[in-house]
Amino acid sequence: MTTLSVPAQSAVDVERTQSVLEALTLLMKTAASHGATHPLALQAAGSLADRITLCSPPFTLQFIGKAFFRDRQMVPLPARIYRMAEQVARAFHRMEIHELTVASPVAPAALLRLGVAMAEADAGRRKDAADVSVSGLSWREIPWARTGAESEEVDPEVFTSAYLALAIGDAESLVARKSAPWDYAIGTAVVRRLERCVHASSDAAVRGLEMVPVQWTPARRAVAAALHVLVAFSELGVSSPAQRAAAHAVLAMACLGFEQRGGLPFSGAARAAFARLIVAPAAARSGVEPHRAKVCALAYMSFDDSGSWTRDPGVLPMLRVAYELEHGRCPSDAAFDLTLADLLALAVGSGAGLDPLWVKALVSAYGDLPPGARVRLPDGRVGLVLERSDAGPLRPRVLVGAGVLVPDGPVRLLPPDVVSGQRGGHA
Repeated sequence: MTTLSVPAQSAVDVERTQSVLEALTLLMKTAASHGATHPLALQAAGSLADRITLCSPPFTLQFIGKAFFRDRQMVPLPARIYRMAEQVARAFHRMEIHELTVASPVAPAALLRLGVAMAEADAGRRKDAADVSVSGLSWREIPWARTGAESEEVDPEVFTSAYLALAIGDAESLVARKSAPWDYAIGTAVVRRLERCVHASSDAAVRGLEMVPVQWTPARRAVAAALHVLVAFSELGVSSPAQRAAAHAVLAMACLGFEQRGGLPFSGAARAAFARLIVAPAAARSGVEPHRAKVCALAYMSFDDSGSWTRDPGVLPMLRVAYELEHGRCPSDAAFDLTLADLLALAVGSGAGLDPLWVKALVSAYGDLPPGARVRLPDGRVGLVLERSDAGPLRPRVLVGAGVLVPDGPVRLLPPDVVSGQRGGHA
């Protein structure tokens, strides 16, 4: 990397920028090994503060893919410092930081808070920087920064399919460890990946989950339950921390409550989830993390057998809607699986006691005929709904054979047992 040409940067600028990166790495490692109050950590923070001052703020550092930039120009790095850049970038990416702006010289004590947060992220104990504030510094997420590709050049189908596969894989590991304490790092990773899918395209996300030709395992249904929460809350403008906590709580309930067909009732799954959530080892030195406390609280309130959740004006009824939908995905008394359209239709028309307002919110978010629904066209052919179209709610874009079309008239939803050999169904 030392052969790269950076014409707008002098040799002194490059050397000083490299020294900042080196000092960031040292601070992160020192905070991880010695804690925030150790003299060595204070010394590392002071060294970083001095090197930032030498770089003459303001300036901006970007961590894009596996490259490192200052003020949007690549900085050449020798091998030793490049390895440090990878460690710093990994920690920052886990905190959703891809661009760090240094507006002015920064006090060592403030930098120490950043170093502790980076150490926690590098160890998998932190997933964002929402509660970290450093005077003189600001940061932001760049959606395409992990790959270096412009976001509009990344096909939503490819993006969501990749992240859904990763989310389901992580959920499989959680399902396989039902008797162990809940792994918050893996659970949060699942939720984060689903968040990115919803941000890229909620239609593509649900389409990828509904139409992938694999079995509806408990892990896949758990991911679907968490996705229901995120899609509904995103549509309603619920805050990101509340979305994450609710999605994480229902993910834990589903991973611990679902069987291959059917599973525990909602209150039983909540009770099982709380038992595993509460015994997970603490990750933060300064107390219980807010996200963990919220997830535990939601699980605890959800196993109240008195039915008080039905009177709760907050998010608890939505957790039950999401869980019950996927609980019924693979009914224990049937040899076939249901589509999302089937599940929503049952939720709207049944006396299952699901909160009608939250059911309505989810139907509104997904549309009257969500992706994956099996429909009959006016000409008698059977197709799969891909997404909504401008022609109206009953004339979606439909996959028929190898072609995609918008039917010339309203389609009709088919019951789950009409089409044999359904994609992704249970044989």
